[in-house]
Order: sequence, then structure tokens, then C-alpha cells
Amino acid sequence: MIVKHKIKRLVSFLLTLLIAAVIPFSFSASAGGESAGGTTYYISSSDGNDENSGTSESSPWKTLSKLSGLTLTAGDRVLLKSGDLWVESAEIYAPCGKPENPVIIGSYGEGEKPQLRLFEDTVEKYADTPVLYIEDAEWLEIDGLDIGFCGVGINLHYDNTYNKEHVKIKNTHFHDIYGFYQLDRADITLFPHAAGIIVTRSMAIPGYEQPALKGLYIENCTSYDAGSLYTYGGAIGGSYPAVEGLYVTDCVMENNGIYGIAIANNIGGYMDNCKIIDCGSRYAPMGSMGIMISCEGFTIMNSEIAFQQRLEDNPDGGGIDFEHLTYDVDIINCYIHDNSGVGTMFFNSGADETHQNKRIRYISNVFENNNQNVSNVGGAELISIPLYSLVDGAIINNRYMESENPLTMYMDASVEIAGNRSYSKELQGKVWPILDFDDVRDYVINGKPLPLPDDEDLSVSTFDIRQYLIGVICGFGVVIIAAAAVIIIRTIKKRRVRK
Repeated sequence: MIVKHKIKRLVSFLLTLLIAAVIPFSFSASAGGESAGGTTYYISSSDGNDENSGTSESSPWKTLSKLSGLTLTAGDRVLLKSGDLWVESAEIYAPCGKPENPVIIGSYGEGEKPQLRLFEDTVEKYADTPVLYIEDAEWLEIDGLDIGFCGVGINLHYDNTYNKEHVKIKNTHFHDIYGFYQLDRADITLFPHAAGIIVTRSMAIPGYEQPALKGLYIENCTSYDAGSLYTYGGAIGGSYPAVEGLYVTDCVMENNGIYGIAIANNIGGYMDNCKIIDCGSRYAPMGSMGIMISCEGFTIMNSEIAFQQRLEDNPDGGGIDFEHLTYDVDIINCYIHDNSGVGTMFFNSGADETHQNKRIRYISNVFENNNQNVSNVGGAELISIPLYSLVDGAIINNRYMESENPLTMYMDASVEIAGNRSYSKELQGKVWPILDFDDVRDYVINGKPLPLPDDEDLSVSTFDIRQYLIGVICGFGVVIIAAAAVIIIRTIKKRRVRK
């Protein structure tokens, strides 16, 4: 009876847990036209009608133009039907949520991500109208869209506002984004080049120093054949940083025309666990790089930057370009390899002390096979042009494959260079990562000590079938011996019991 009672109690407990888990899910899934504290709007290009109410799946709007008349507040959701296609742009003004209840732009239904395009397939020159123009956003999340065939994907613009908080763009794919190039900037004043995400601002009082947006999160996004995943934008009336706190995580940037990403006009933040590969696929007279960076207080960690291109007479084609006036930046535990140009270039475009890069540290990175198609033969994995382009920096505990090029070239005497080691080509592809990803994150995010590698063994480690077989045989041997010991002990005990 006691056992049965315990079983009943256990079953009752498990059912309670199941109900507690199912009820919130059921409520969320069947919320209809009302979300927590807000309204849900549905849009479908395939079966919608702009005369509908737009507040239920059975009565969706048809066009994105309906968004321009909305004032989106905390808890409001705009959901686009999965699998549908819109060839139009949308303007959204002042979508402002709250920390516990953000405004959400996402999808509903089954199928592929909703597709948003400015053009059907061929992008016209000077296509500088964003697919999504969003003004003065705060506590906004964009989730699960497909944006392409345009010059600009999402333009976050701030018009005489500052210190807005938290915009997150996640699970979104950007592709086929072009229409203007680097030399078109005189005609496209707000956008330095085509890109998936751009932040711009205007200020009534020139020189106002507050950031427009505090906290831009780009998570699990991908870009293919775009100018870049993200780039800095122009500022009308001033040039102070538009973003304080840029966080790019778990993203893949592939085959972009100019850059994988251009990190500039911001203060603070980090990029973590990203892949930037095969970028520089278009005409880039001012140069293409995996990462172009010109900001303050940023960290790039646990990321792979590889196979950037340098087409025809384009310059650069390397891994990372510090494009002057970059301060307090760390590159930690990254894999920089097989780029056409140098692994990293510190560049001083002003060629004087007012345009230097300062306090940049390279810690525990791996360099392999860079300088594959450089415009000027020679160079190194890290190069400073001219000599004093990097001052007060540090290049420590990095690993680089033996080649004709040294690790550094033209470094100023103020740069600390220590603990760097080369390894043989036989170890190609086997040295990275040097540090554990989570240890690096703890150092950057939580301020924990960084476990720098000691004098680790960089000898060749190859697979030997004989050693493998010996190990397997030894393993089986241990198991057999243990089993035999158990059998012997049991036999002895049985004999003793019989006696």
C-alpha cells in the first residue's frame, strides 16, 4: 500500500509539471489578435486585403504600406506570413516597447521566412531606399525575415533623438544587396556602401555627443552577396557615435561585396562566434576586408575570418583592417587564415599622429596562409602602414604558421610583442582555438581572468592507426580482465556457500 501511494504521488507530481508547462505554451500559441499588453497585426501578400482588420490570421492585411499608419507600442506585434513575398518598402515610425514587453516584427504560419525585396531581382543603381526604414526605435525586436534585392536592408534612423535603448535583429538573412559602391558616396550621402543593417542619425544641434541608440544586438543572422552585414551610417549635423554597445553573435557573413562587417561609429560591445568568409566579391576600389573597424572599446573573439578575396586591381582583401582612430580594441582567440591580403592591417590614412590606432591588443589568435594574392608582394601577418599607425598596442601569445612572412612588420616601438610562436605547416588547421570559447567570454563579459596559454606543445600530432589499434586492444583487454575477475570472485563465493 505504501508503494502504491508513493507511485500515485509521483504520477500526480509529474502531471502537475506537465500541465504547468503546457498551459503557458497553449496560451501563447492561441493568443489570436492580442499579445500581452498589445495588439498583433497580420500581413499576408498571398491572401490578405488592406480592407481587412489586420488583427487576425483569418483577416490579414496585404501590403507593408499599412505599417506607416501604425503607432507601435509595448507588446505590439507585426507578423508576416511565412512563405510570402513582398516587393516593396515599408516605413515604421517610433516603434517603442518596454524591457518586459518589446515591439516585435516577426512571422506566423509554416514555411520559409517571409521575403522582403525592393526589386524583383535586378537592383537598380543608386537603390538607396531601405526595404525597412525604421525611425526612432526603442525596445524593438526583428526576428526571422529574409531581406534582399536592394541597396539597404534595414535602416535604423534616429531623428533628433538620443539614448534610445535596445534593438535586436535576429535569425534574419540578408542577400543580393548592392546598387551602389564605395565611390558612389557623393551621391548616397547617408550610406557609405550597400549593407544589410545601417544605423543613421540626424541632430538639430551639431556636435551633440549622446549616442542615438544604446544596445544594438545582431544575433544568428546571415548575409550572402550583400555589401556587408552591418555598416556605420552618416550623421546629419554631427559625427558622434550613433551606437553605444554593438553586439554581434553567432552570425555568418559570406561572399559579401565589400566587407563581412564594418564596425564603426560606435562605442563598446563585442563580436562573438562569427564566421566571415569569402567576402570582397565585387568591385572595391577603396579595398575590401573581412572586418573594417574604426571605433572605441570593442572586442572580437572566438571568430573565423578567412578566404577574403581581392579581385582584379582592388586593394587589400585581408582579414581585419583598423582604419585609423580605433582605440581600446581586443582581438582574442580568432582564426585568421587564407585571406588574399594580410591577416591584419593597421592603417593611418592621415599619415600623422592625429589618425593613429591606439591600445589595440592581439591575444591568442591563430594566423595561417594569409597574403595569398596581395597587391604588393611581401608583407606579414600583421602590418602597420605607416610605421606609427598602431601605438601602445600589444601582440601577445599568438600562433602563426611558418612561412616566408614574419608575424609583424613595421611595428612601432611602443607595441608590446611577446609570447608569439610559430608552428610547422603539418599542424595547419589543428592549432585553433587556443583558448576555450567560454573562458574568453567570461573574461570579456564578466571580467574574469583570461587563462593565457603556457608553453604548450606545438609538436606534430598525427593519426597513427597502429597506436589506435593498440589502444583498442588494450581497452578490450582491461574489460576482459575485469569481467574474468568478477566471474572468479563469484565462483569462489558460491563454493564457500556450498561448503
